[in-house]
Amino acid sequence: MTTDPCVARTDRGAVRGLPIPAPAVPRAVVFRGVPYAAPPTGARRYRPPQPPARWNGIRPATDFGPVAPQSPASDEPGPSRALATPGRRDEDCLYLNVWTPALDDRPRPVMVWIHGGSFEVGAGSDPLYDGQALLTDGVVLVTVNYRLNAFGFLNLAGDDPGAAESGYLGILDQLAALDWVRRNIAGFGGDPGQVTVFGESAGAMSIGILLADPRARGLFQRAILQSGAAHHGLRPENSQRVARRLLELLAVRPGDDETLCDLPAARILAAAETLAGQDPADLLGDQAQTRMPFQPTLPAGLPIDVLAAGRGHPVDVLVGTCAHEWSLFTQPAWWAPDRSLLARSLPGGRPAVDALLDGYAALPSEGGRQSLLARIEQDLMFTVPAHRLAQVVRASGHTALVYRFAWPTPVAALGACHVLDVPFVFGTLTAASDLVGTNPPVGLAETMRAAWVAFARDGHVPGWPAYEPDDPAEVVLDSATTSMAGLDDAGPAITAGPGRILALWATLT
Repeated sequence: MTTDPCVARTDRGAVRGLPIPAPAVPRAVVFRGVPYAAPPTGARRYRPPQPPARWNGIRPATDFGPVAPQSPASDEPGPSRALATPGRRDEDCLYLNVWTPALDDRPRPVMVWIHGGSFEVGAGSDPLYDGQALLTDGVVLVTVNYRLNAFGFLNLAGDDPGAAESGYLGILDQLAALDWVRRNIAGFGGDPGQVTVFGESAGAMSIGILLADPRARGLFQRAILQSGAAHHGLRPENSQRVARRLLELLAVRPGDDETLCDLPAARILAAAETLAGQDPADLLGDQAQTRMPFQPTLPAGLPIDVLAAGRGHPVDVLVGTCAHEWSLFTQPAWWAPDRSLLARSLPGGRPAVDALLDGYAALPSEGGRQSLLARIEQDLMFTVPAHRLAQVVRASGHTALVYRFAWPTPVAALGACHVLDVPFVFGTLTAASDLVGTNPPVGLAETMRAAWVAFARDGHVPGWPAYEPDDPAEVVLDSATTSMAGLDDAGPAITAGPGRILALWATLT
């Protein structure tokens, strides 16, 4: 605790943040660009994060740190602009941000946000993740940057013994940030024993991986996974193939760590973008349907299998999906539905795809929002993993809550698309107007934020049923109400009930 209302002390030195003009939270402060690890540059480019240097005096924490190297932000109106990440790009990107209601000794629940972006783009400083609305709910919010694409997930282990975890560096960065929270958050008005990690898309997939990593045990007590679960990550043989292809593009010999670390970051990023445009079937083999060449490498297997075998450390979870996830990827056609990729990814190949198409054709119509093939891709990537994680968590004796976000945006006929739930959780609807339109339901945002905070504080949400495999209720979130719906009772405007969907997928395993 300090006498200066904007100065907090960390174990590396003191930082001064900015007061937030919020009448309802008169002592609120935001700290931007706090280093939680040393710059991963030079010889540290493909090495695990190291502690930051200590500093003397009081370090300003008034500006966001650089975002990880990634593709330029879009200035085109529409969803692409809403999802673009502003800010200077630099490899020196391992910073976090803290929003706190007050710098005092009151132990508040802590929520740590891990951003999404296909493991390729994004930053904790994105305006969509501004923490001011959460301050009024009495929580401390932390948002995190971590290494992305070829800097965070290039698996060099097969050729460089010193880079044993190079395909996992982005996750190691997240672990380092969570350890920073454990050591320091009490000085920011938070309770290190009441931490909820939450994230969306690649951020939620990261959390699924953290649930299976023994190094994360005790760093958080609850988890919220939005549009991502515990089914993602590359097997070593696939990620090593990606690494070899990238080294070929860079004209670097396998094992030549010195040359690789000396290359300009822009050249590596350009080669990674070229690689991402190649045929995913040729690049990723039977994991081609994910279309993400830079994912965490998982030698121990998918986290859902680790958890099911009792080797992880499950916690209470809130997990869910959007009703029309895949529509964001097909408008524009970033990831058009691909029957051949599905066939490579499914047990049974093309006959399995045909069987699923027949089964989905018998489900209630979505009013033309998504093709059957897009619905199958969506459920393979998001819906089925969410419910299987809930089943495994419940079997471990922990609580699982499942939701489905169903409010359809009026923008570009996207429906309840991927990412749409994020600005409702953060209360950043104005910043997301290119995605949510000009008149989104503010009441839904208030309901969702209250639910997320209640779960972070108490491990349950009033009125929401706990998930049970034999009675798998999920909560439907839309503009009219927060209603509980049986999984086979979905309305015609949203994805058909996962009860029937899960039964279809069970025939393939």
